[in-house]
Amino acid sequence: MERKTPTQVGLAALFASLLAVCSNVAVGRESPVATSGIRSDFVCTHDAGPSVVSQDANAQRLFAYARHLDYLYGGRDFKSENVDDFNRISRYYRIASAFGNADATEALRDLQWRLNDNTYDGVISQLRRNRTEEVERLTTLLSQQYPSRGYWFQANRFAQAYNLHEAFILYRKAADLGNAEAQYRLAQYLDVESVVLAKAFGAKAKDIAFALPLYRCAAQQGHGGAMYELAIKQVDNRRYTEAMAGFQQAIMMGENGAAFRLREAFGDKSNWPPSLAMAKDAARYERYEKIRIFLIDERKFAPRVPDLNSIVPLPPAALPEWNGTFLWKNEQLTPSEAPSETLVAQMAKAKRLDARTGLPEAGKPKDMVP
Repeated sequence: MERKTPTQVGLAALFASLLAVCSNVAVGRESPVATSGIRSDFVCTHDAGPSVVSQDANAQRLFAYARHLDYLYGGRDFKSENVDDFNRISRYYRIASAFGNADATEALRDLQWRLNDNTYDGVISQLRRNRTEEVERLTTLLSQQYPSRGYWFQANRFAQAYNLHEAFILYRKAADLGNAEAQYRLAQYLDVESVVLAKAFGAKAKDIAFALPLYRCAAQQGHGGAMYELAIKQVDNRRYTEAMAGFQQAIMMGENGAAFRLREAFGDKSNWPPSLAMAKDAARYERYEKIRIFLIDERKFAPRVPDLNSIVPLPPAALPEWNGTFLWKNEQLTPSEAPSETLVAQMAKAKRLDARTGLPEAGKPKDMVP
């Protein structure tokens, strides 16, 4: 049966890895599922959060303001002509990161990859060197501030380098520490019905016994992709009431594939996807489609739909009036008070950073300052 791809899956990296693994199988090598030892009982652990117990309140203020600016910027890439916008956002992330804010460290790491050198002519520029160096530094720092996320990022790098054996070991370490993304990814590698074509990695049909606890644990932590996969399995078992509830929860967690499923459940009937025993309902169809588009448009910022039951509750509840807005989006657009320049300067000075950029005072990369 055709499967809808959840938004969380990094298909490019996974399929690149798939080609490498298929090559390995061709020459008789043992599969990474077998060699990595991930076929073992999993005890659900919820992520305990950063290793830094006491989080600095001012650092959180800087992170929140930077994220607000980033959202207003629209998550677009930065080029040489708008590097000032990049610096304006990244300095708050950098200073917050220096005070142990793991969310700022991760956000800054992601921001680096959106800084594009549009003058690139095949020669590695200073900007690219600076970006690579900072990404390396931030990856190491994140491993210290938030170990489960650190293992997750390290695992991704091994996967992208086609080293699935090491990647699986690190995904498992992250999963055991409670990282929901790692739990979900491991479950997909073990689930022969998943979109990652797990059979190619050595998974067997019986490995669903290892995959399901991982899916459930990730879903308990609010992972929309994991909840979506569990709902799909309810569809396969013709447990449509449970599937509908699961898709509804997955949408709340930000999974646009679930919005597609429920949209189709209320649309014109066909052989696929299943109608989930629902009658045609044009109004519900339209609302789920608007929600699906919203989740796709906002995917860079991990959107949620906590107010879903106020927008389109499941039958038999009546469809309420709706003005077309989303609580999550309204919260992102709510003006965030800028931290005072005095506070920023004090925090930067305490960590020996340049208050204009958040970079170290000595040896500032010239291509990344205003």
